[in-house]
Amino acid sequence: MHHEHLCPVESCLFAWYRRGSVRGTDIRIVYVGFVVILQTEDYVERMASEMREPTFWVLTALTGGRRHGYALMEEARELSAGRFNLKVATLYAALERLGQQGWVALDGDEVVDGRLRRYFRLTDTGAAELEAEVARLEANARQARSGLQARRALRPLAAS
Repeated sequence: MHHEHLCPVESCLFAWYRRGSVRGTDIRIVYVGFVVILQTEDYVERMASEMREPTFWVLTALTGGRRHGYALMEEARELSAGRFNLKVATLYAALERLGQQGWVALDGDEVVDGRLRRYFRLTDTGAAELEAEVARLEANARQARSGLQARRALRPLAAS
């Protein structure tokens, strides 16, 4: 590879790769306006292992059975006690991605008051992914709780 023929970003990436600062064979350069994002295999894998909040609430809402878009938004708000509000664009982007991943499936359409409602359901794969995320969150919460309890136990000693 002749790095002198690369654009400045690619040239820097080549230098980082040679120094060992960037690892992995699949390094992608993503241009977003004036921002350049370097994605390596380990970054993509790590991001895939951490479920995003919209995904979490969509999957959680679908545990109660098939839902249409508006019902999913309402259910997510109720289940989160108002802490999370799905926006329409976010919901449908998440549903598209989750459908491609096989976590959610279309479950029919119906016309209500002249408007088409598209229904979605949780797949077994989606349920397994949600189960894994719940276990990850519970393990994280246990660690945080344990650390906070230890901190409280030490605090009176530090004050004396």
